[in-house]
Amino acid sequence: MAKHLNLIGTDYRISTDSEHEIILDPTPTGNVRVIGNLVIEGESTTVESENLAVSDNIISVNTGETGNGISANGGIAGLAVDRGTYVDALLLFREGLTWLSPSMETFSGAFSLEDANGDIIALRTNAITTEGGNLFLINAGSGVISVAGTVDYETNVVDDDHIPNKKYVDDTVTYKLENQAVRTVGDGTLTQTYIRALDEETTQSASLLEVGIDTIITTQFYTTYTKMFDLEFSQATIYSSNLNSNLKLSTTGTGRVEIDNGLLLNDLAETPIAPDQGTTLYGDGKGTGGSGVYYINTDGTNDELISQNRAMLYSMIF
Repeated sequence: MAKHLNLIGTDYRISTDSEHEIILDPTPTGNVRVIGNLVIEGESTTVESENLAVSDNIISVNTGETGNGISANGGIAGLAVDRGTYVDALLLFREGLTWLSPSMETFSGAFSLEDANGDIIALRTNAITTEGGNLFLINAGSGVISVAGTVDYETNVVDDDHIPNKKYVDDTVTYKLENQAVRTVGDGTLTQTYIRALDEETTQSASLLEVGIDTIITTQFYTTYTKMFDLEFSQATIYSSNLNSNLKLSTTGTGRVEIDNGLLLNDLAETPIAPDQGTTLYGDGKGTGGSGVYYINTDGTNDELISQNRAMLYSMIF
């Protein structure tokens, strides 16, 4: 039969002297039920039950704090997991930790997963959400982001949003250099200086290698000839790229143009026009002068240079 002690209008105290205990023993299958609030004021509370059920959705530690942040225990508060003979695992909030926010502000106080020796331990999860904000990693020191421990990570980078590692970049660059031609090598943005390859396979025009200086095309190398500024070089022939333009050989100072092994003047199909200045020499069939070398000057005088033998003959006759 249940017993009921009802005290009205007064406190009720059960006490013992030093080193003794107050034991409430409802047998192993019974309950000790407290109706109302339970306030424990001792320095240590030990719960040895195998299953602890708490209805509150927030467990508060470091209650009663009145300072700016956690003032006790070096600014540290949190939960500890007893691991037996292993070092305890801790989920701590440390006031001394600082971090840089995506808005580039520095804040103090951060959670830390570590063991009782102060060593950082791992967090296992498959996603981190920032609610659309930037995700800052490391924030200080000289550490790197690593995928060490994975199997051939670089071969798994197949999606546009996958983050590559250094080996992926190295392998990609090496593959491109070994298997795919680099079309342009250059420097500069607004006025680029470059060497560019243009192949018939992609341009549907004659293949060439092009050189540009400050975006101006200076040289073009084709399969059978080369164009440099207004000149074209084909085998042993030099042309002017501009129609009807003269090809000029010039020196500086008192230098002269030298020709080894003779100068060949091919026969022209028709007499050239008179030059604006100087004299034009050209070859044609031998005439009365016997030389086959002709000239035309600025006033239109057109004649054949006379050979030495004929000059001596004509001097004796005339």
